[in-house]
Amino acid sequence: MGASEGTLLAAEAASMMPDDIAGLILYGVMAANLRETFTFIMTEGDFMRFRPLDSDGNAAVTKAEWEKYVKTHEFSKVDLNADGKFTVDDIKVATKKYLDAIDNNDYQVLQEWSEAAAALSVPENWFEDHFNHRENWTFLSQLTMPVGCFHGDADRMAPISAVQELESKAKNAGLSRMEFHYFEDLDHSLNIVTYFVDGKIPAGHQAIFEFVDRMAPTGSDH
Repeated sequence: MGASEGTLLAAEAASMMPDDIAGLILYGVMAANLRETFTFIMTEGDFMRFRPLDSDGNAAVTKAEWEKYVKTHEFSKVDLNADGKFTVDDIKVATKKYLDAIDNNDYQVLQEWSEAAAALSVPENWFEDHFNHRENWTFLSQLTMPVGCFHGDADRMAPISAVQELESKAKNAGLSRMEFHYFEDLDHSLNIVTYFVDGKIPAGHQAIFEFVDRMAPTGSDH
């Protein structure tokens, strides 16, 4: 079982010893290379925080929409390109330093970001290693055991579009034992924090348990 970066590690490990692995559970799937994934985090993923303000769902927050919900920050502070609306383009202005670092392989800048902003520290050369690492499909395409992929549409850390592309590749390759499950309004953890708040298992994790029930080996030897 793997989550986030762990989905890549689990798939790669399974490709190295397929006879020893009965199945994989992957959630918060890192379907693309970290270069593309981190670009998403610094652009569309970051903008997703403001999705509740976008009442008409047009991927743009107007001044009226902003002021209806936000009282602590002036609209001009987020409308960085001064075009009258708050969009991903404004996020790109704010994160330009890191987007440039991604484009230019400036690993030092990215490492400094991780030390200052990441919830967990990352090893030295982590970004460089990942940018040069093969993407998840390289390993998943080799597997014949059951694989369940679970992803929320509110995931700000790994783009759902990359998982959907992965699903298309799996279907085209005839990998019928690879399943994909998507969940509305669930985040990178499939909202597992809510379990510790109210004791209710979120839909994504419930689906994981159901997948295990369906796919786990049965018989006297297990």
